[in-house]
Amino acid sequence: MPLLRHYWGRKFIESDFYQPLDRFIAGSSSNKIWLYTVDRVNEFTRDNSPKAEIKPTGRTILRIVRWRARNDDKNKNIKYWRTGGRNGGSYNIRSLKEWSITSDIVNKLINTGFSDTNFVNLPEEEYDSLLKQKDEMENLHIQMDKIRSLKASKHAELKSYKKKIDVIRTNINNFKKSLSEFKSLVENEDTNETEVHKFIKTNKLFWLFGLEYVDMVSHVWFPPDTKDYQFDIMLQRHDNFWDLVELKGPNENLFKKKTQHRFQPNKQLSDAISQVFKYLYICDTNPLKDILKPKAIVVIGTKSKDKTGERRIFSSYLNNVDIITYTELIEQGNKLLEYVKGY
Repeated sequence: MPLLRHYWGRKFIESDFYQPLDRFIAGSSSNKIWLYTVDRVNEFTRDNSPKAEIKPTGRTILRIVRWRARNDDKNKNIKYWRTGGRNGGSYNIRSLKEWSITSDIVNKLINTGFSDTNFVNLPEEEYDSLLKQKDEMENLHIQMDKIRSLKASKHAELKSYKKKIDVIRTNINNFKKSLSEFKSLVENEDTNETEVHKFIKTNKLFWLFGLEYVDMVSHVWFPPDTKDYQFDIMLQRHDNFWDLVELKGPNENLFKKKTQHRFQPNKQLSDAISQVFKYLYICDTNPLKDILKPKAIVVIGTKSKDKTGERRIFSSYLNNVDIITYTELIEQGNKLLEYVKGY
């Protein structure tokens, strides 16, 4: 096999005192600045004559060589590998991995007379191809780890759902009673936002918003230890992150008619959207461990106060904000109870 004279586009500058017979790549840094090789060389020496002639010693030895990438001072396009000194200088092994690779090659060469096929002198293109395959394998392992983590997260989520379903099933009559009372409250034309908020807080109706929520807190000041902003409700997800809920009155109209073909948001809906936009901004600029990129839910009005098509169009242009009516919230609760009953 031909001797490796070039590597990574750089030529090896050989020492006067060693003539390489074989060269084996032992280790290199990812930035291609340092390179380690194990060389089998014919040793030379300089005598003490006036001409200081270089003569062979007759010995064949193994050298661990540390190379540094260099560019020619006059022509930067000329690139080469040079050792630490004229005669090779000293070498440093910078990690246990490099030492392990280097010592393994030396041991194999000594014990097998340079015939071991596990350490071969690869052409630059083939070695780079192997490095690329190695990187692809490492990326594959990273993706597999992500999949395992996602699988574990989904497993924890399903476990949380099952636990919650078991609690609802055990106490389903109480859940039905709370939902029925909430429906009556919402359908009362005199009910206001404060009364709805108090009922949701007292009866812990966070389950109406979905199985992903496991708890709630009400009237939360944010940022903590301030009285700058107050969130109506914060819903705790099964993964311990929090989402925001802004409540408006159940008897508020969502839209007001402007022309025959166009509706515009009513003042209460516009105010609610402005509020949650501000809240989301505050959460982004004051991130906490468990309040990170929350979703915001605005609950307002009922089916009779809604223009479903207009709301759908309006909501589609809102980022990370859901707009629902109390009618939909109650329907979600009914569907959940029906599901649990037949689970």
